[in-house]
Amino acid sequence: MIKKEYDVFIAYHGTYEPGSSFDTAERLYKCLVKRGLNAFFFPECKSDTYKVNMVNVLKSKTFIFVCNDSIHRKGDGSIDQSFHYELSLEIDAFYALTQMEDEQINSKDSKVFVCNSNGIDGFKGVESKLHPLFSDRTHLFFKENDPDYDEVYEWIISRIKDNKPSWKIKTTSEIEKVYPKRSSMNQDYDLASLIANSNNIRCVGISNTEMTAKMDKDAMEYALNNGAVIELMFLDPFGKYTSIREKEENHIPGRIKEITISNMGYPQDMKKRLPDDAASRLHILTYDVLPRMNIIIMDDTVLLQYYANAVAGLDNPCFVIVKDKNSSHSPLYEYCIQTYETLKKYAKELQ
Repeated sequence: MIKKEYDVFIAYHGTYEPGSSFDTAERLYKCLVKRGLNAFFFPECKSDTYKVNMVNVLKSKTFIFVCNDSIHRKGDGSIDQSFHYELSLEIDAFYALTQMEDEQINSKDSKVFVCNSNGIDGFKGVESKLHPLFSDRTHLFFKENDPDYDEVYEWIISRIKDNKPSWKIKTTSEIEKVYPKRSSMNQDYDLASLIANSNNIRCVGISNTEMTAKMDKDAMEYALNNGAVIELMFLDPFGKYTSIREKEENHIPGRIKEITISNMGYPQDMKKRLPDDAASRLHILTYDVLPRMNIIIMDDTVLLQYYANAVAGLDNPCFVIVKDKNSSHSPLYEYCIQTYETLKKYAKELQ
């Protein structure tokens, strides 16, 4: 069970100009800590990697998102994840907690704190559209003549006061096993057999070697010929994030690019020899977003790995997640599906 160590998690949307969300969030953090609250603010609370923020969200009782109108939004007013990917994951993590059954935490434990240099009135109401977590309620606004952030402090105290029932995170049995790295998992799991006997296969990674160069082609062709749909999503070898990842893994320039191009050739060749009906169900896509997860979804089973900084994908821990069929809600499985579908929105299919 995750202990609720922080009274509040403070998020911001990453602009650093004077009067920005970062500037306001930093002042808010210092004010709340000075008043005795235990707050998490990434630039002040050192963590080894940014991904640790996901865990710290789960450790927090309340959630404050500091925002102004320079945040990138889509046409419907929601946060544009292509500009604010890590931030979106943080908000999604807290939102997932509010959706769990039989939990004390709810969406009212989160607020948007607006610091808008262009005038508050022009942004009022918009903050409720940023994410479902923030919808349908009044939020907080920065006041230049209120340097003590009284309203924010009092709101946090009202949410964590002593007579509030203790919050307990719901445990889940979805994680079947955890392996220190991919090769350890491969000793237990016959990935080819899982692929051959699945109906809906979705994969996103960098070069997807396990699903291409190392995959038994007969297994994939068997699945496709028996009606399965397979989606393989590669990091765009010609995009900027491939070169960024090469630097992260200390590769010579072009190394990951070459591997990815080679691996993409396997499903492309397969499409050419498949019957038209089967070939139409094999989809090859590329995306150009900072890669942080390798996800292979096979019906109700998910193989999940994170991409840690300076560590090759195959050397990261591997989680085997199985959808909870005894519950209407399977949060880890749904989290993987949502992450995959979010990346797919920015992907392009190869013809």
